[in-house]
Amino acid sequence: MEQSTDGVSYCMLGRAERVQGGWRRSGLSLPVGQTFYVRARGRTTGGIFNGSSGLVESSAQFYRLAPPFLLPAGVGSDSSFAFVFTNTTGASFTVLATTNLTAPVPDWEIAGRPVKLSGDVYQFSEPAANTHPQRFYLLRSP
Repeated sequence: MEQSTDGVSYCMLGRAERVQGGWRRSGLSLPVGQTFYVRARGRTTGGIFNGSSGLVESSAQFYRLAPPFLLPAGVGSDSSFAFVFTNTTGASFTVLATTNLTAPVPDWEIAGRPVKLSGDVYQFSEPAANTHPQRFYLLRSP
């Protein structure tokens, strides 16, 4: 496995291990907030008595967002629940909500989208939050 920030010059990440359904390389420290590329290369053998060999290569482009930095949540003057967070400018977010924390995430409802306040600062508020005795939120991107 190799990594590149320009798609041309690559540096070694190390060997991947075979896992069910594919390959895995753990313990990586990949770039945040920028485009980067990962390339996997492997040798193949075949033919009579494995007398032939080849090289297989695959690469993919990624962009990894930094985790959001959540600021203290509060209650607005209209009894709405609100929280503010910072993250990469231009990222898109959705807030999911549920009253049952043990519910699987696909069963959570979409509560809305945060609005951009300025730069990389976003705010989410839900006026209907006070209609629930308790409510849990999940911030998802994208």
